[in-house]
Formats: sequence, C-alpha cells, structure tokens
Amino acid sequence: MNLTRGRVREPQALAELTPLEQAQLAVAGERYDGEALPASARLGSADDDDEAVLSSLTVVELHDERGDLAYVAWTYCVDSGTVFAAGGTHVVADVIQFGLTCSDPALRAALEAAGFGR
Repeated sequence: MNLTRGRVREPQALAELTPLEQAQLAVAGERYDGEALPASARLGSADDDDEAVLSSLTVVELHDERGDLAYVAWTYCVDSGTVFAAGGTHVVADVIQFGLTCSDPALRAALEAAGFGR
C-alpha cells in the first residue's frame, strides 16, 4: 500500500469545515480528551483558555495508488492525530505523542511512510 499526501489545510473557523469534517473533528476531539463536544468547541486560537480547543489543527488528505482519496488525517496539539477512512467517521489510526497506533500493519507502514507517527 502506498499513500501520497494531497491537499493540506489549517482550518481556523467552523465555516471552513464541511459537515463531515465537523463530525470528524468532534470524534477526534473526544478521542483526544474524552469529552463529547461539537466541532465548534474544538476550534479557537492558541491564546484561548478553553481546554476544548485543539491547537495546531491540520487536515491532510491521503490518496491511494490510483489517486483516489482514501484517508483523511487530522493532526492537532503538536503531537496527536486521528486518521479516518475517507467519507466517514470510521477511525483507522491514532497518533499519540508522535506514536502511531494502527491495527493494520500495511496501513501503519503506509501512514508512517506518509509522515505520520515515528
């Protein structure tokens, strides 16, 4: 399996996210801190005192060998992230303190080659 990075974005406002991306952000945030909060509570500036804010938010599209969108990776808070299968909220991997957690060895290797985890 080979994955290539596609579009990379750093959304700053809820209006920059599709409804699916808002759902993914809510799932990623809950996986990060255990709190079930909407995407609107997860966005803000690094100066916010609100613990719900996920800082350094980046969305990376990952494409398969055919060029089709296969995964969407969210990275946040410098050393964390959540990888979703494209088109939904099914989590296929997590990044925790730069370490990649993924039950599929081939996907893990492809994500590492694409720059996720150590």
